[in-house]
Amino acid sequence: MKRLFLISMLLLAGFMLSACGGGESGGNGDIVLRGGGAEYEANYSRSASRLGGSPDDRAQNDEVGFRIAATHVDGLTFQINNGLNDAWYNPETSGQGILLTVYPDIKLVFLAWFTYDTERPPEDVDAFLGEPGHRWLTAQGNYEGNTAILTIAETRGGVFDSPEPEPVTDPAGIGTMTLEFVNCSEGRVSYDIQTLGISGEIPIQRIVADNVPLCEAMASP
Repeated sequence: MKRLFLISMLLLAGFMLSACGGGESGGNGDIVLRGGGAEYEANYSRSASRLGGSPDDRAQNDEVGFRIAATHVDGLTFQINNGLNDAWYNPETSGQGILLTVYPDIKLVFLAWFTYDTERPPEDVDAFLGEPGHRWLTAQGNYEGNTAILTIAETRGGVFDSPEPEPVTDPAGIGTMTLEFVNCSEGRVSYDIQTLGISGEIPIQRIVADNVPLCEAMASP
């Protein structure tokens, strides 16, 4: 509860500072708030595509989004814990998502990423089981605080429910992933798949909130 209160106060302060010009500006909408032994950074952005019209219209149409990063909070930064074990997704790309497991004793995160190929296969391509465009990847790595650094792996060569031929996974991986959590309900995936030269960010949330109370209890100091 203390952490939620701090984040709520930070959001309120960020909006007040952005409106009044207060705070310590990092340029381009970056505001750094300090006090009480804590330092937060609030980054806000306005949607330039909606700034046409009168000043009143612009005031109504401004979209202000805050991304909160607790850089130092005297032990109050959100901590990854196994209350995050769940199914996560981005509502804008429903049908894709990840299944996440945290192993706190060894400070390890493992996930399965269910997604699609980067382009649709030709119409004449078929599959015996499933859909030809389906792709699944895995990723694992260590975590510290609210951040996990993972290696993305691709497994090839197997056949459904059969030990032969033996599937192969390159331990070097095909890319990297950074997993960051703001709280027990929201996170962000940053991926860089070097073998394809693609990278990006995906905001994620739980598909259902059943495990949120457990996560919050485990995250409380």
